[in-house]
Order: sequence, then C-alpha cells, then structure tokens
Amino acid sequence: MKKQLTLCLLLLLSSVAFTPATAQKVKITRADELPRRTVELTGKVKDIYYNDALLRKLSEELYANCLSDLSKYDIQDKATLSSYYAFLGLVDFQRGNYEEVLKKLELVKSLEDKEEERATFGLFNKAFIAAYFQTKSTSSPEFKQVFMREYRKNIDAVEYKFAKKYVDQNKLNLSLLNEERTVAGLEASLQPYIDNGKGKVPEQVASSLILTRQSLRMRTMLKDEALLVLNAWLADHKEETPAAKVDFWKDRNVALEPKDAAHEVIVAVWDTGVDPAPYEASLWINKKEIAGNNKDDDKNGFIDDVHGIPFDKDNRPTVGSLLEPRQLTYSVKELQVWMKGAMDLQNGIQSPEGTQFQQKAMALKPEEGIPFQEDLNWYSTYAHGTHVAGITLSGNPAAKLMYARMTYDTKVKPRLYTDETQANMASMFTRAVAYFKQNGVRVVNMSWRYNAEAYEAVLNLYGVGKDELERKTIAQKWFETERKALRDAFASAPEILFICGSGNENNDANFADYIPAGIDLPNVVTVGAVNDEGKRTTFTTEGKSVDVYANGYEIESFVPGGDRLKFSGTSMASPQVAGLAAKMLAINPKLTPTEIITIIRNTATPDPEGKGLLLIHPKNALASVKK
Repeated sequence: MKKQLTLCLLLLLSSVAFTPATAQKVKITRADELPRRTVELTGKVKDIYYNDALLRKLSEELYANCLSDLSKYDIQDKATLSSYYAFLGLVDFQRGNYEEVLKKLELVKSLEDKEEERATFGLFNKAFIAAYFQTKSTSSPEFKQVFMREYRKNIDAVEYKFAKKYVDQNKLNLSLLNEERTVAGLEASLQPYIDNGKGKVPEQVASSLILTRQSLRMRTMLKDEALLVLNAWLADHKEETPAAKVDFWKDRNVALEPKDAAHEVIVAVWDTGVDPAPYEASLWINKKEIAGNNKDDDKNGFIDDVHGIPFDKDNRPTVGSLLEPRQLTYSVKELQVWMKGAMDLQNGIQSPEGTQFQQKAMALKPEEGIPFQEDLNWYSTYAHGTHVAGITLSGNPAAKLMYARMTYDTKVKPRLYTDETQANMASMFTRAVAYFKQNGVRVVNMSWRYNAEAYEAVLNLYGVGKDELERKTIAQKWFETERKALRDAFASAPEILFICGSGNENNDANFADYIPAGIDLPNVVTVGAVNDEGKRTTFTTEGKSVDVYANGYEIESFVPGGDRLKFSGTSMASPQVAGLAAKMLAINPKLTPTEIITIIRNTATPDPEGKGLLLIHPKNALASVKK
C-alpha cells in the first residue's frame, strides 16, 4: 500500500562523509543485514529535545557508529548510504566543519541520478555555507544578507520547471515550521519507544530527535530571509509559464470497444477494499452469496462476501467491502480536499486544495495534530482500493471486478502484532490465492508492499523482546513465513498474473526486501512509476525486480461515494499494467501470464532519460494481441 500521508514537511539536511578504505568489506545486499543497535535514553521527548548537552553526546555516539558501519560494510543501496551520510553531514554542521560538509554534499549528489533531485539538491545548505565563508558568522546581519544573495543565485541556476516546484515546496515547508507542533508530533511517535525501552531505544529514535532539532533550528533562524528570497523569485517569474507539456501517454493509452472485448475477464483488486457503487456494471458476483450459502465456510475456510473476500485486522475472514468507519474529527469532504491538497503540494502543483491544506496545517494546535493525522491516514486507506479498482477497469467493458480486502491499522501508534495475527497473515495469503483460483481470476493487482523492518519497529515500540537481536529474530520469523506462504501461493496459480507496485520510497525494492515486489516468479510483475512526461517520479522505488514502468502521476479515479480524485504513486502505476493485461485477455483469453509479460515487455519503449527502463505501450501491446 502507498505510504500514509505525513504532517512532517521538514527538509532534512543531506550530506556525506568519506569512509576509511578497507581491503575487505562485508557486502550488504539487504537492509536486514545491517546491525541493530540501541542507545541509552530515558525521560520525556520534550525534555530530551531541548537538552543540548544530551543531544550532542548522542550525536557523537551515533556519528562513531555510522563511521564504523561504513568502514566495515559495502552497502549496495544508494538510499541507505544517503541516510548514513545525512546524519554524518548534520553532525559536521553542528561541529562547524563547513569545508568538509561542502565537499561531501557533492558526493551525496553523485549518488542521486534523478534529474530533478540532482538539480535542486543542497541549494539552501550551500547558500548557508557560502555565507559563512564570506562573513565568518552564522547570525550577523551581513551573514543573512549574503545568505539571501547566495540562495537566490543557487535557485536561479536551476532550470525553471524544477526551480518552480522547488520554490513552491520550500515556501510551504518554511511556512509550516512550528517548533511546538513539531515537538508534539515527536512526542506522539517516539515517546512509546522510550517508555517501553527499559532505558534503551533504537538508534533511529535518537537520530530522529537530532535530525529534527538541527534541521528545524537551521531553517528557523533563516526562515524570514529564505521566504523573502522565495517570494521574490515567484514575483520575478509571475509572467513566466513552463513550456507546454507533451502528454507522453496520450497516444499510448487505448480503451477497448465492446466488439473487441469479446471475452469476460475476472480481475481481482487485492487492496483495502472497494466501494461497489461506482463499478456496478463491472462487478463480479459471488454466486454462492446469491444462493444464500455464505454463512458456512467452504472447503478453504472462507466466509464469502458478495463481490470478493475480506479479512479483518487480525487477518481473519470477515465480511464487508470497505475499511470499517471510524469516529472522525473531520468530515470526509474535508479530508478529500486536504488529502488532494497535500499530494498537490508535495508534487509542486498549485491548486485551491493545496492552499486549503496549507491553511489548515498552519492553524493546527499541537493537540490537534494526531486527530488530523489519523483522519488523513484513515481516509487515504479507506479510499485507496476503490481508486485502484477504477484504474484497473478503465477502458475495458469485458472486465469483472473482484476484491480481496486487507484491513490496516490507521492509528499513529499501530497495534501490536502477535504470533497469532502473523500466522493468520500467512494463512490469508494462501486463502486469498486459492479463492482467486477457485473463481477463475486471471489478473490480480496488488498495490501494497512491506518488509520485516515494519515488524521490528512495532516490536520496539512496545518493548517486546529482551534486545534488538531478539526483536529482529521475531520479525524475521514472521516475515519469512509470510514470504514463503505468498510465494508458494503465487506458484500454485501459474494461470494467474500477479502485478504489484514497487514502492514509493525512492529506494531499491530488493535491498529493502519488499514483498510482493521482490518475489521473482514467471507470473509476477513489479511496476515502477513515471510521470506524465515518461520520466521517473521522484518517489518511485526501483531495482532489478522492477520489470516495467507506467504512469503513476496525478491519476484520476473514483473514491468511495463516487467522487473522483487524482492520486500519485506506484499504487496508481501497477493497476495500469493490470488493466492492460486484462484488456489483452479480453481479446485473447488463451494468453498465459508468461506470454502477456513477454508482449508487454517487447512492445514497451526505453525511458526518455536513457536509464534502461521499459515504459509500457498499451496501444502497441494490444495491437500485437490482435494480430
């Protein structure tokens, strides 16, 4: 599933450190191979946050640990290396070692190969350092004036289309800076780790406090000056408009005419549930439900629902097509606007919804942050599956929609997993795929992914296990059992094509060890996201397991109740490939998953950036099937 929306819009300082050369380093190909460590920490988050001496002590301890890891391990993931380097660079900033920070910023930039990210990397930080070099101060009026000049120069050097997005996003970020609200958010997310940690907490808890404090402090001290620069840039470019975009997908997408879609295709959306109302004409109907036989489990242990099979929070069969309602602080209509606005602002899109979200977020009191976040979490989860279903069905009159509903916890503090809930998860995987087979499903879309680290985090949150090693062992046991169950289930249904989104973390799916994205089988396809220009989105997860890419930027579809919204993510790219596969089967139902994948890949085209990615071409794929 896509990441939940977050209120944390602070920009963290990115940097890099040189590491000692070693003759032999241990190659790290998966995140779970890295060491787990704790630091001694007790007390209240607010007290720790404002304790400069304690934060400096923690900074030095974590700095040494980072250097140790980098000297021992050959880490095969750019995103992970950048996270190490970000912390090292931040501590160098604290030390005032600006010359080294500037050199290292360039090394971090060398790890980034996305055009937009490279173009706008480090503009604020470099201006800060340049101002210090010229004034030998970090607070004088002269320093601030030089910072403004250097910051504007850095932005002016960036291509307009990237600079505009950068300016819009950073204006929002700076406008939202509020230390009291930030500390309240940290308390909500981190205090349970400290309370349940028995004096020891994961390093990530301490690093979150350090990173947030330093980045907030640096940007707060220059907030007014930076906003003056950003507003001046916008004023100077108010008459300028970006070059008209050529819709990369306009001539590729195609809707099937009824005469071409001669064969019914059952497509399952394995997600957070689907509102049947917008898709009434395309719904798969459970014949046993109509016959009144749904009260008894069938031979596979299912409790049937009308249009699919749902599972509850404990991963047990239940009934109902959508996530259970919650007592909302805000209305669904308000949440739709704010959710759309948050996505627009994150993507540099100016819209009325974005303005409304900004105004609401700025007006929140500290105690209102959690209810606001949890309402957004709930709505994004509630709406997700319905939105994915619309993309999957688009342009295919022969498609019949089935759902398999998963139920997610949308609280800021998630519930504790147990051996029982995770045994149920493995069983759910087996049951769901058996249900697909039993009912003739040909294509399954899965716009979700997770890894063992998610379990470790929750075990840490509740203080389960005697130490980090035991928590890792528990998490890995659950995860490996579930991975095997899911892989075996896929393998047991070679006639079904399973299609999944790669992730939205700008990382490597294989290094992160995601499922289902990292499962390699002949009937599994993993999809990354590009934008309306055919270029990689800033968020897309990549890696060797990602087979093809599709448009995952501002895709419009239905949400529960029948409204239409635009979402972005690999969650929106994956169902476009699932929809293409379903169209191919509507034309020729004899196609096997292997044949479908071969046609999709053979008719795909190279990405415009020349990164060796394959971008789907639905029109060519369908033309190939019709031959």
